[in-house]
Amino acid sequence: MSEEKKDIHQKNNEEAPATADASEAQAPEVKKGDSRMPKRTEAQAPGECAGCAKPIRKRLWYYKSGAFFCTRKCYTRKLEADKKKAEEAASK
Repeated sequence: MSEEKKDIHQKNNEEAPATADASEAQAPEVKKGDSRMPKRTEAQAPGECAGCAKPIRKRLWYYKSGAFFCTRKCYTRKLEADKKKAEEAASK
C-alpha cells in the first residue's frame, strides 16, 4: 500500500507544476518602470508667456486655452491678435 500512496503522491506533484506553468503563460507580463525613477513628478512652472514671450518669473500666472500668460491683459491682447489674423486670412 505504501508504494501505491507514493505513486499517487508523485502523480499529483507532477500534475501541479504543469497547471502552474499554464497559468503563468496566460497571465500577461507587467512592465515595471526603472527603480531609479522618482515616484512623483513635480508640476513644472511655465517658462515664458504665450502672448508676449517674456519669461514668467512671478509665482502666479494665468492659464487659458492651453497656454500660460503673464497677465489677463496679455491673454486678451493675444486673443485680439488671433482674431485679426483669422479675419485677414478669411478676407484673402
